[in-house]
Amino acid sequence: DTFAKIRAAFDASGKTAVEYLRENHLNVWKQLVDNGYKGEEFTTFESEVLQLTTGFMAEKNIESAEFVEKLQDYLVDEKPAARKAAAIAAGAIRFAQESGLIEKAHTVKEIAEYFSVSASSLNKYYQELTAYYAAA
Repeated sequence: DTFAKIRAAFDASGKTAVEYLRENHLNVWKQLVDNGYKGEEFTTFESEVLQLTTGFMAEKNIESAEFVEKLQDYLVDEKPAARKAAAIAAGAIRFAQESGLIEKAHTVKEIAEYFSVSASSLNKYYQELTAYYAAA
């Protein structure tokens, strides 16, 4: 509803988006906050995926800001629906290895065991990430 109201006000203004936002920037944010926006970029589930993934990376002494950014984009754009955040995290690690974003140092079995997920679950999200970036 909030976005619909903002859009209606913008449409009625007859201004370009840049002009409208320049004049109404504070009002737009006030409407968002008044209607429940708290500044969260990620859902709790998405945050858990990121925490599990970066935790693995920290423990294994792996750094790749590019990979983390790609994972964030995937989570926000695709909103994957998994029962376990760990399944997506495991698939993301395999994706990063296979894509050359991080060193290929762990087998599928090792990754699955680390995250306590099945290899088939890991592979499902690896394939989703691969397809997402192939289409990008």
